[in-house]
Amino acid sequence: MEYIGGKISLESTEEVGTKVILEIPYTKRLAFSHDFNPINPYQALVILDADPSIHLSMAKVFEKNRTMEKKYFFETITAATDFITSGSSNKKNTLFLVDNDLPESTGYSFIRDNNLQSSSILLTAILTEELMEQCINDRIHFFPKNLINYYQIERSQ
Repeated sequence: MEYIGGKISLESTEEVGTKVILEIPYTKRLAFSHDFNPINPYQALVILDADPSIHLSMAKVFEKNRTMEKKYFFETITAATDFITSGSSNKKNTLFLVDNDLPESTGYSFIRDNNLQSSSILLTAILTEELMEQCINDRIHFFPKNLINYYQIERSQ
């Protein structure tokens, strides 16, 4: 958190609870996805994760959006790349949720190599300083994979 100029603080009251405060600087928030609300313009959702048990839990987070007409699930970069190159879906109308930890390569490379920066969220269980810096420099939105169930979606009017 200090690396991006933010800070974490705690306020605790006995027998009441603890409040965790995350301060994330505006200039780099876009990479962490809080200023990124990709839902409204998208009609399809692609989830790329090697673990198929994750697919449905990720999809549930985005089910609140009724404009998401189609959902596609892939376990390999090859299958997702074939989907993109086949023209089965317009990249501009598709939101890609991509796990970074894939057997063939990284989700980061998949997003960058397919020019999906503006229509994807990189999900990662391990966020290193190097990966965070790469995402910020390449304008790739990222979000902690273990917090995906808490991702807040705000629909524009």
